[in-house]
Amino acid sequence: MKQVKKLEPNAKDLPADYPLEIAYTDLTKVYESLHWHDCVEVVIVNNGVVEIQASNKSLTLQAGQGVIIAPNAMHSLRSVSMDSCSIYDVHFKSNFIFSYEQPILANKYQNVVFAAPSMQLIPLQEGHENDDAILDLINDLIAVNLTKKIGYDLQSRGILTELWVMLLQQLPEVAPVEPKRIDSLNNDRVRAAITYIEENYAIPLTLEDIADSIHISKSECCRCFKKTINLSPIEYLMKYRIYVATKILIENPDIKSISDLAFSSGFNNSSYFNKVFREYTGTTPTRYRKKIREAAKNNSGSFQPYKF
Repeated sequence: MKQVKKLEPNAKDLPADYPLEIAYTDLTKVYESLHWHDCVEVVIVNNGVVEIQASNKSLTLQAGQGVIIAPNAMHSLRSVSMDSCSIYDVHFKSNFIFSYEQPILANKYQNVVFAAPSMQLIPLQEGHENDDAILDLINDLIAVNLTKKIGYDLQSRGILTELWVMLLQQLPEVAPVEPKRIDSLNNDRVRAAITYIEENYAIPLTLEDIADSIHISKSECCRCFKKTINLSPIEYLMKYRIYVATKILIENPDIKSISDLAFSSGFNNSSYFNKVFREYTGTTPTRYRKKIREAAKNNSGSFQPYKF
């Protein structure tokens, strides 16, 4: 069965002396739901097809393609392949490039790359000259860290420095400072509200509860959510509850009581739970459970939880 990788919305735990991590992930076994990191993330598709939702955008990436995701940008990843699908996932902090002994360079270049809204999600496609060069750098970075020959850390820093220069060269001539400040405030509010929702989804929640948790009005809360993730707060709550329900069914397909499943997912009414579940998944909880059981019995593939 596919495991659900629910990444917590907090700091990425990268070593201070080498703040770079490269991981190979089989997306046929793992689904990465909505999350964010305090570091730069680069995803390279090794094989299969990957769908990435981020910054109100949806990207479909083929093998050999990739994407650069800005720090604190909310995103999710899932396989849309019928067969195998895997990625290389690179996380690094920019202070690996900019040492504290060189504050002038850091002040000049460190924070400007992802200041522009257009740089929050940077697709990398083969056949584009600049993208090909960046993809080559990332693939070199992965290879260097897999073999770990002497000096690999210095080589990695050099590769990332070259990458940073290429990103600087892609910046708009005038970075919109004020819209970025507003977008950052919206993102901060929505991240805080999402954390509140995901910690309290199992109890009754209203729009007022969600808005109060981040100390803004209900109308402002709705505006922030629509602007940032194109969902209302209640829509996100409902989708997250259905995500939890499918996660429970995938991890425990032998669960007998749909009423218990509804309650565990934050619904007090099983009829309403069935209605919402069908609206978002296209089937009932009972039929969804049956499909999971049949897939497990016939060893005919793994199930993904509801994507939102």
